Amino acid sequence: MAHSDGSHRFAREVGERVRDLRRARGWSQSDLADALTRLGFPMHQTTLAKLERAQRPTPLEDLYALSQVFGVPVVGLLAKADLTDRPALEERLRDLVEERSFFAGRSDELERERLAMLSALAEIDAKIDALRLEIGGGDGQHQEAP
Repeated sequence: MAHSDGSHRFAREVGERVRDLRRARGWSQSDLADALTRLGFPMHQTTLAKLERAQRPTPLEDLYALSQVFGVPVVGLLAKADLTDRPALEERLRDLVEERSFFAGRSDELERERLAMLSALAEIDAKIDALRLEIGGGDGQHQEAP
């Protein structure tokens, strides 16, 4: 099918975005076709192949169906550059790395506290058992206090 330069560029960008989203999920074209069908938007694998290669126009209904299966707004299928803004992605990456470092450090701190508490409990249990033996109230086994 013949496209004007603008419509071909649009079809190519949509096709690339669909392919990128599909591959990011580890899906084949058949997997995507099945997912669309399950959502009530039947589409054949061959139709998706043509869409990804910009060999067919992309009706609004198809854009809507694809946005639903990928969980992105329709504009997310149209504006690849906006969604992959490198500086914004790099900033988000830095934020996530910083957040992970915070939680990893906090996790280490909490683990040390947990081990200290377990050690304190073991010491208290030993003192309870020793005291019970001393007063003749048991066989040395720790029991919960009344």
